Amino acid sequence: MKILYDFRAYQVYNQRGIARYVFHIFGSAIRQSKEPAYILLFENGIRPDFPTDMLSRIKFLFLEDFERGQYADERFDVFINGAHFLPTLSAENAVSTQYPEPVMCVSRKKACIVFDFIPLFFQQYIPNEDAKISFALQTEALRYLDHIFTDSMFTLYSCVRYLDRPVADFTCLYGGADEKKFMTENSLRPYNAAARKNHLIYISGAAPQKNTEGFVRAFCKAYRRGKLPKDAKLYIVCRANKEFIGAIRYETERSGCKYKKQVVATDYISDEEMIELLSTARSSIFPSFYEGLGLPILESYAAGTPCWASGASATQECVLPECSFDPFDEESMIQAAAAIYQDEELCKRSVEFGRGLLATMSWDAGARKMLDKCKALCKEKL
Repeated sequence: MKILYDFRAYQVYNQRGIARYVFHIFGSAIRQSKEPAYILLFENGIRPDFPTDMLSRIKFLFLEDFERGQYADERFDVFINGAHFLPTLSAENAVSTQYPEPVMCVSRKKACIVFDFIPLFFQQYIPNEDAKISFALQTEALRYLDHIFTDSMFTLYSCVRYLDRPVADFTCLYGGADEKKFMTENSLRPYNAAARKNHLIYISGAAPQKNTEGFVRAFCKAYRRGKLPKDAKLYIVCRANKEFIGAIRYETERSGCKYKKQVVATDYISDEEMIELLSTARSSIFPSFYEGLGLPILESYAAGTPCWASGASATQECVLPECSFDPFDEESMIQAAAAIYQDEELCKRSVEFGRGLLATMSWDAGARKMLDKCKALCKEKL
């Protein structure tokens, strides 16, 4: 089976989030298949950094060479687009870049990974008319693909409704955590609050659906009401601009706490620094209004840290019901923050739940499902 893995989303989405998902799900599939692998890239952009033993089986193909006719005689069984929406594309070239004619002509079956429909609800992702048309065209193209992979069941059923296609046209690939990278001294230990620091960590992004400012207010109010320890702190880990940091500072101080004492926005930090904060935290927190999955939840479990998360969208699939809260209700978030510090047994249960989840939500398991579906697609008649 000859698969063309489209890694261009890896080049567009700066190393974390979607880029990390694409790297691991495709990388695991390449490792498992043991066959020569073909990877589609933009010519000007970073290449995925695979181990030497994998690189010997990989051939990098560039879109620009397809357009020059270099691969007109190639044939692929399946082409898999790594992400259905690339925000960098204009309306004029949206579909022709996502599904280039020279690539489509040599690919028997076409598939794509859909992560979410966030741009439908949060307009900063489609700020002008051209971007709206680009998103609409990229999404409309999904109707014509042979199969669609999603990162959660929430996203799967969102696709079913939005695209009006049967459930059988979709496969959920949850992904997982890089357990080697996130392995810490707490990864396999029983949860012990006394051995941890009194901070929470939100691995976030400077985006409206993340509900960062809302949780900052809730955290500060819980602190001011005496529901949290005196040395409690909230770390917001994300690549942040001055406006975002200013908003976090404003909400912190408006709510009666001190920025950089009770609440800290770290800006971008290395994976090593992030994992250190994560593995020593009382808990991670994920209060988004909307997520397609939420990889930091699974990474939290891999580091041995419990997680409380929003009961809206896909994050509810990754946490205990008792560790879920309403991100639209400030009191619900206040109670969640308090419970993290007051209910150590629930924290222990969260960690054990997460460890069980990682046995089923893993890159290898997701890649196996993807490869099995590709084999089934190849058996179907044109």
